[in-house]
Amino acid sequence: MREANQKTGPVDPGLEPDRCAALRRSAWGAGMGFLGGLWAMQHLGARGDGLVCRLVWGLLPIQVGAFGGGVFGLVWGRAPKRVWEWLGLSSPRGREVALALPWYAGTYPAAALLGAAGSRLWQAWGMAPTARPFVSVLQGGAGPGVWLLVCAVAVLVAPCTEELLFRVVVHDALAAERVHGAAVWTSLLFASVHGIPEYVPSLWLLGFVLQRLRGRTGSLWPCLVLHALFNATSMALLLGTVLRGGLAGP
Repeated sequence: MREANQKTGPVDPGLEPDRCAALRRSAWGAGMGFLGGLWAMQHLGARGDGLVCRLVWGLLPIQVGAFGGGVFGLVWGRAPKRVWEWLGLSSPRGREVALALPWYAGTYPAAALLGAAGSRLWQAWGMAPTARPFVSVLQGGAGPGVWLLVCAVAVLVAPCTEELLFRVVVHDALAAERVHGAAVWTSLLFASVHGIPEYVPSLWLLGFVLQRLRGRTGSLWPCLVLHALFNATSMALLLGTVLRGGLAGP
């Protein structure tokens, strides 16, 4: 088990009882926060119908609820320095961060191919394409301010919250409970919560690569860089589609 965990995480949480307790508490906090975020999105989201309102309400389940609950469970009663080490956010090393670049170069094309295949298969089954959150916000002639806000969320906020939540809280909590294939299940959960069924295979691949990268380096910094590059590329392609007039319609 120790060998398996070293491939997808920096340490074996089972060797640290104090960390195990913190991870269990963090996982429960993330779950409750996610449910609370969903409730708030459903009940409060109806109060605002603007582009910014839709974006803000869409962040409630993961970026606010689950992330907030998960981090609260980790930091409660713990020294900040110790928590920082647990999160894999000690001083970044240039060589480790640079490792994100070749991993990104190999992951993005593969994920794009899987996404295209999944989308075609989804439509071949007679299913309508799922509305992607950022696309739905940007439809209808969004101005530069909205674009900047969406890009900031996609490239900065989402990578930070999702990497801490899935790569640390969810994965390490499963590993601490000796769940076989913790990286596989974490990646599946990561892909599923995005709410785009036809893109689950490509998002699963991204999640699994990110987990392996964390295990390879023992740090979360390369994962943050890779995730940010991945999302930045997607936003750039989306912008190109808009400029060509290909984003109109529901």
